[in-house]
Amino acid sequence: MAQWTLYVFHPASSATTAAAGGLPEISLPAGSRRLVSMRVAGGGSMTTFQGAARIGGWQRFFDDWFSSHGWTSGDGWPSGGPAWHCRYRPADGRSPASVEVEIADDGRGGLTGLVMVNPPADRK
Repeated sequence: MAQWTLYVFHPASSATTAAAGGLPEISLPAGSRRLVSMRVAGGGSMTTFQGAARIGGWQRFFDDWFSSHGWTSGDGWPSGGPAWHCRYRPADGRSPASVEVEIADDGRGGLTGLVMVNPPADRK
């Protein structure tokens, strides 16, 4: 029996699609440009973006955005070389969903980023 995987692509706005855990669409930092967004039927998504910016500005943007929507990060922004990572979760624990944000120096004076929305494991 043959199995198939179907991918459907369509144009979307510059924000990421509606996220898990009751979050609205996740905005991207001013001056950044979305490269690719993909979403799976279960609620997960991935968006990549780039821009000419400083790491502190993008980190503050995401910290402020998630804080204003009732989400928090317990670990801050640990660095792994020229890359930084932050995991956000609902501050009140209302959902096991999480959002991962990765930011890396592109080596040319700019940054690249990745936002991954991880829905609760029981969502299908």
